[in-house]
Amino acid sequence: MIYKEVDYSVMEGRDANILLSSLVIDMLFSSIIYIFYNSNIVSMLSMAIFFKPIKRYYTQHIIRRRKEILELQFFEYLSILKSNLQVGENFLESNKKAKESLKQNFEKNNFMRNEIEILLLKNNNGISIKDAFASFAKRSDLKSIQSFSKLYTIAATRTNRIEELVQETIDMMQEAFDKDKEINTLILEKKIELYILTVLPVFLILFFRLFSPVYYQTLYSSIFGRIVITISLALFALAQILARKIIGRICDY
Repeated sequence: MIYKEVDYSVMEGRDANILLSSLVIDMLFSSIIYIFYNSNIVSMLSMAIFFKPIKRYYTQHIIRRRKEILELQFFEYLSILKSNLQVGENFLESNKKAKESLKQNFEKNNFMRNEIEILLLKNNNGISIKDAFASFAKRSDLKSIQSFSKLYTIAATRTNRIEELVQETIDMMQEAFDKDKEINTLILEKKIELYILTVLPVFLILFFRLFSPVYYQTLYSSIFGRIVITISLALFALAQILARKIIGRICDY
C-alpha cells in the first residue's frame, strides 16, 4: 500500500504559489531600491539579481512556518493522547480515539490528523506503531517529535509500562513546551520591534521625497551621494541580518 507521506523539511509542489509570492516580494523590494536610488535601471537590476535569493528565503520561511504549525498540532495530539491513556486505553487504542477526536475538531488538511491516519494504516498493514512513528519523526524534522518517538521506542522494547512511561514523557514535554511558548512570546515582541525599525527608514525617505525633495537632491545627483546611499543600505542590511541571526539563535536555544 502506498502512503502519501510528507517530508516537512522540503517543499513539494506549490511552485506556482511560491513563485508568485516571491515575485510580489521582489517587486516590493525593487520599489524600495527605487525609493533609495531614484533610478529605474538600478531598481530593475536589483529585481533580477535578488529574485532567486528572495525565492529561496521565502521557501525556507514557508518550511519553517509549516513545521511550527505541525509542532503545535503535535502537542494538541499529545493532550488528546494523554487523556485517552489516563482512562486506561492502550497506546494503539488511544491513537485510534485520538484520530476520531482530530477528525471532529480539525479540518481535513490538518497535519497531525493525516499523520495519525497514516500511522494506523501502516499498523493495519503489519508495520509496528514504533516503526511508523519513527518514520513520521524523521520526516517531521522536529526535535520534539523525534524525542517522543525515541522514548516511545525505548518504552515499547524494554518495558511493560508503556502507557505509564508515555504519560510521563508527555507531561515532561508539555512542561518544556509551555516554557518555550513563554520565551517565544518575548521573542515575538522583539520581532515586532525589528519589523518597525525595518520599515521606518523607508517611510522616512519616502516622506522626505514627497514633501521635501530638495533634501535628497544631492544624494541623487552625485556619485558621492550614490556611494553614501549604497553604504547606508549595506549597513542597514547587515544590521538586519545580524538581528535575525541573534533572534534565530535564541529560538534554537
